[in-house]
Amino acid sequence: MADKPPEGLVLRHELLIIDANLVAPLDTARAFHTTQNLIQDLLSALGMSPLGQLETYPATDLRAPG
Repeated sequence: MADKPPEGLVLRHELLIIDANLVAPLDTARAFHTTQNLIQDLLSALGMSPLGQLETYPATDLRAPG
C-alpha cells in the first residue's frame, strides 16, 4: 500500500524522465519521430498520458542525451 502524503499535499502530476546511453546517434532525419514513438509506447505501457507537446533537444554529449 502506498504511503499517504502529508496532509495538505496532493499528487497532481507524475513525471517520466528517460536517461539513455546511446551507442550511436539517432538518424537526424528520423530522430524526433523515433523519440516520439518511444515516448508514446512508454506512456501507454505505464498508463500515463502526455501533459503537453513533446520537446526534444540535441545532445552534445552522447553520454547525456537531451
